[in-house]
Amino acid sequence: MKRFITIWILVSAGLNIWQMDKIRNLEEKKPMVIYTADNVGAEIFGKVVEKGRHGKLYTLTIRDYGVFVVTKEVYDNVKVGDEVML
Repeated sequence: MKRFITIWILVSAGLNIWQMDKIRNLEEKKPMVIYTADNVGAEIFGKVVEKGRHGKLYTLTIRDYGVFVVTKEVYDNVKVGDEVML
C-alpha cells in the first residue's frame, strides 16, 4: 500500500509540473479572440476614451460599449474624446 501511495504522489506531481508548463506556454502566447458581428442597421453612439494598437490591429475603446477593431483610416481620423457613431 505504501508503494501505491508513493507512486500516486509521484504521478500527481509529474502531472502538476506538466500542467504548469502548458499553462506558462499559453500565457506567453496571449491569444486574442476577435468576434465579427453582422449587425447591419445597428448604431453605436459614444465617446472615444482610448485608442490602442495590438500588433497590426487598430482599436478604439468607446464608453459603455467596449473595444472595437477599426481600419487605419478611422483610427487616424478619430481623437480621444471625440463623439463617434459606428
